[in-house]
Amino acid sequence: MSVRSLMRCMNSQNNITLESKDSITALISLGANLPSRFGTPVQTLSAAITRIAGFGNGKLFASSFYQTEAVDCQPETPDFINAVVAVPLPKSITASELLDFLQELEKEFGRSHDVVKNSPRNLDLDVLYFGNQLFTSPQNWKFPIRGLHSGVLL
Repeated sequence: MSVRSLMRCMNSQNNITLESKDSITALISLGANLPSRFGTPVQTLSAAITRIAGFGNGKLFASSFYQTEAVDCQPETPDFINAVVAVPLPKSITASELLDFLQELEKEFGRSHDVVKNSPRNLDLDVLYFGNQLFTSPQNWKFPIRGLHSGVLL
């Protein structure tokens, strides 16, 4: 799914600028296929979106929720509920600070990073874009996410 496709599915009539003099916009994917202490996957994503909005300036643009089949997972894995948000952030926020916040948020919602890859989870947050920046973290996280332009990753 390209950035333009993501932008079209956002529930706003506004154009979204990835980077300006004063702000940088992060595109973040959210997914869940297990309940959390916040409730169903839909309730979990709603609560996570509220927390993400608070990290920025309180505003964000969000897609509708959509359901996708679990890919490369064990048989009988529940479908994922997904969404994408565009979050305008002050330029003073770094990509590393955003990643740290998202990892803490996953932890707060009950996610354990000690589980098997592609296992069911109650919250999965990924940075798709951070303005126009290319980024590789010390943990080897990269964005824009490789392959984002060639298909749906969520």
